[in-house]
Amino acid sequence: MNVQVVADPTGNLLWISPALPGRTHDLTAARPHRIIRICERQGGPILADRAYIGAGPWVTTPIRRLPNRDLTTTQRTVNRALSAARAPVERSIARLKSWRILRRARCSPHRMTTIAPAILTPWNANAENAQWYPNTLALSAERPVYALDTPGAPGRSVQREPMWQPERAARWMDEALDALGLGKVHLVGSSYGGWLVINQAHLRPGRLASVTALDPGGLEKVGLRFFVWIFASLFATYAPKAWRPRLAKWLEQPVIVVPELRAMIQASVKAFRVRRPAPLPLSDAELGSIRTPFYLIMGKRSLLVHPKRQLERVPRLIPGARAEIVAATGHGPQIDHPDLVNARMLSFMSAPDVVAPLVVSSHDASGFRALLVVAGA
Repeated sequence: MNVQVVADPTGNLLWISPALPGRTHDLTAARPHRIIRICERQGGPILADRAYIGAGPWVTTPIRRLPNRDLTTTQRTVNRALSAARAPVERSIARLKSWRILRRARCSPHRMTTIAPAILTPWNANAENAQWYPNTLALSAERPVYALDTPGAPGRSVQREPMWQPERAARWMDEALDALGLGKVHLVGSSYGGWLVINQAHLRPGRLASVTALDPGGLEKVGLRFFVWIFASLFATYAPKAWRPRLAKWLEQPVIVVPELRAMIQASVKAFRVRRPAPLPLSDAELGSIRTPFYLIMGKRSLLVHPKRQLERVPRLIPGARAEIVAATGHGPQIDHPDLVNARMLSFMSAPDVVAPLVVSSHDASGFRALLVVAGA
C-alpha cells in the first residue's frame, strides 16, 4: 500500500492521502493527489526524499551522486542539513508504519483509504479514537466513518469553555455534525462517549437515525470500583512485558497488550489532566423520553454498570430499545469481541426502521472515550 503524508516541521501529521497499490512510485502517487500543485499555489516549500527528484522547483530533494563520481563537500553538507530538517517527519512516518493494521492488511487499497485517516485522528488526539481500530474496517465497508474527540479530552482542539453540562454537550455535538456537513447519522458511543450519545438522544434527537451505547456512562452513578479499575489499568501499562498478558486478562483491559494504545495512554496521562466531572445518570423519566432507535451493548463483567439491572430497565423505559449482554468481557466489548459487536451494530443500523449515517463515541486514555460518526447511505 502507498499513502502520501503531509507533515509540519515538528513531525505532526497533517494529512494522509487515499491509499494506492504498493507498487505505485511515490512521485506518481503525489501527482494525482495534487500535493505539489497545491504547495506551488500556496507558495509553500517542500522538503522530500530522493523519490521526489524531478517533481519541480518547489520540491527540495537530496543531491544524487552521479555514476563514478563522489559528492563534493558542499553537496554532502546540503544533504546532511536536509536530512536533519526532515528527521522529525521521518520519525512520524516510522511511527505510522508501526501500526500493524497497515502492515498486515490483506484488503483492497481503496478500503485502506478509510483506515489510514482513522489512524491519523487518534494519533494526534493522544489515543482517544485509536480504540476503534478493531471496528473501523468493518463499519467503513458500508458507509463513511468519522471519529471525533470528546470535549474535555486530550487532543488538538482548543476548548474555550466547559462542555460537560448536558445541554452544552448536546449543542457541541450538533455543531460538530454541522461542521462535517452531515444530516441524519447513526451515533455510537462507548463509556463517557456512551453518555454523550444517550444525552444527545434525550436533548437533541432531531438528526439521529439511531443510537448505539457500548457499556455506557449515564445509566448509573459511576462507582468506586470503576475508578479503581482505571487506575489499576494505568499502572499495569508500566508492568514488565512478560506480565502484561496476564494483567490484561485479569483486569479485562486489552489496551495493556496493544503497544500503540499503551504508548498513547501513557503520553496523554503525562501531558494532560482531565478536569471534567463524571456524568450524572439520566433519570427514568429522561430515558423514557427517548424515541430514537436505541441499542445497548454491555460486557457481562462490566464495572461501570450492572448489566442485568440495565438489561431489564432500558427496554422497559425506552420504547423499542434493544439491550444485550456480551459474555467474556468487561468494559470493552467492541475491543474484546470486535467481529460479534461489529456484526450486531451493522445489523441494527440496517433494520427497516433505522436508516441514516453513523457517529460513534467512546472513552479516554485510561477508561475508553472516543466519538465515531459513520455516515450512512
